[in-house]
Amino acid sequence: MSEIEITRHLYIPEGEPFLEWFDGVFNAVYVALHPFVRVAGENTAPAYLDSTKAEDESNTTYMERRHAEVSRIDRLAKSSGERVPWSKVQADCGLSLANIVHAVFAEISNDPETQDLGRLLKNYCSTNRLFYPCENSFPAILEDRFCDLWEYLNPEEIVISDEFITDTRLVPLAALRTAAPWDQIGLVKFPIKKFYPLDHSFLVATPFDTVYTAICGKRDQLESAGVDDLFEGFWCNEQTTGLWWR
Repeated sequence: MSEIEITRHLYIPEGEPFLEWFDGVFNAVYVALHPFVRVAGENTAPAYLDSTKAEDESNTTYMERRHAEVSRIDRLAKSSGERVPWSKVQADCGLSLANIVHAVFAEISNDPETQDLGRLLKNYCSTNRLFYPCENSFPAILEDRFCDLWEYLNPEEIVISDEFITDTRLVPLAALRTAAPWDQIGLVKFPIKKFYPLDHSFLVATPFDTVYTAICGKRDQLESAGVDDLFEGFWCNEQTTGLWWR
C-alpha cells in the first residue's frame, strides 16, 4: 500500500529502550501481558497442544493436527475463555514476571535454572488446567479488548500489517469486531503482528518470541482509554527494553 509511510517507529526495538526509540513520536509504552487462559471442559495444558508426535506420524500430519487444535482452543477462548492474570500465577508460584517468561520458554533453554522454572510452571498449569500465554501473536481472548481500545482512540481506519510491514491491509474498525479469532476469518492472508492508523498516532504490536503486546502512544490518551483496566501489564520507564525480562 503506497500511501503507508514506513518509519522506524513502526518497529519494536529489542536492545534499545522503548522510550528512547520512540522519542518524539510516542511518549508512553504499555506492556500488555498475554494472559493465561482456562477453557471450561478442556484439560490440555500447559500449552495449546500437550501432545507428542506419534511414531508413524509424518511432520506434515503432526503440524496440521497441532494447528487444528490451536485454532479450536482459540475459538473457545474468544467465545467463553477465562483470563487468568500473571499476578495470580506470581502469587501462587512465587515467581517474578521475568521468571514466568523464562519458564514459558524453558523448553528451548539449556539453563538448568530456567528448566527448573519451566517444570514448576508446567506442573502448576497442568494442575490448574491453564493454557500458557499466547506466543508471537495477539491472543484471541484479548481481541475484543483491543477493539475497545481502538474505538476510544477512534481512528477512521486501521492498518493491519505483518512483522516487517511487507504485507498490509487498511480496514474499518467494524471489521475487527468478530466472533471468531482474526486469523480464522480470512481477513488477511499473512500473520497479523501490528495495528496502527494512517496518522501513526499509536502502534499496537506483538514482537516475535514474546508473550506480550506493546501499546505505544501518548500517555494521556492511553490512560484515558483505560489501558490499565483493559490489560494486565505495566508502563515502561526510561530503561525498559523490548527484552525487559532479561
